[in-house]
Amino acid sequence: MVEKGQPLQLFVSCINQGRHNVQSKLQRAVARGLVTRSTSCSVNDKNCAGVIHGHHEDYSKPFEVIWLCRFHHKERHRKKD
Repeated sequence: MVEKGQPLQLFVSCINQGRHNVQSKLQRAVARGLVTRSTSCSVNDKNCAGVIHGHHEDYSKPFEVIWLCRFHHKERHRKKD
């Protein structure tokens, strides 16, 4: 028997798996020297804080990222929702 909400959970799980695969590809490319990780946030303002993250606007392009600090990365995701 399928429980209420299960199909949505499976759908969300597939989306998260796709994101994880893209993030893994980027990490491997950085480790191999194919992509250079920025040492500073692209926003570069007084609120910058935390480790630099690669933000994907389009998960179909795993090596096209915007380098953002943790603060601005979270802010970017809040604005998308």
